[in-house]
Amino acid sequence: MSWQARNHRKAALLFLLLLLGVVLPLALWRRAENGGGRVAVITVAGAPYRTVPLSDGERQEIVVATPNGFNRFVVEDGAIACVEADCPAQVCRRRGPVRHVGAFIACLPHKVLVEVRESP
Repeated sequence: MSWQARNHRKAALLFLLLLLGVVLPLALWRRAENGGGRVAVITVAGAPYRTVPLSDGERQEIVVATPNGFNRFVVEDGAIACVEADCPAQVCRRRGPVRHVGAFIACLPHKVLVEVRESP
């Protein structure tokens, strides 16, 4: 085998190892990000209200009633969304479903915050 063929093989092997070193961690990160280990943590005025797993199980409805009004959330398909609220701006409802770690829904008039976190 000539030295050119050996160098070509070494370069191809190095490229494959680098590619695997980049693709594998990204694939594992995406799997963890979209996997089942996520929860929605609901707080009202900074106090814990409820923690809900974001699994792909059956649909769940949660009504959060505060002295300032109410929010109705629906958990389905691994996401949580505010589907009804009696606040004036409706920003929380227009936010749409959230499912990724770090995403949140906030209703400032009602002091309700929903954060997606990794489950403990």
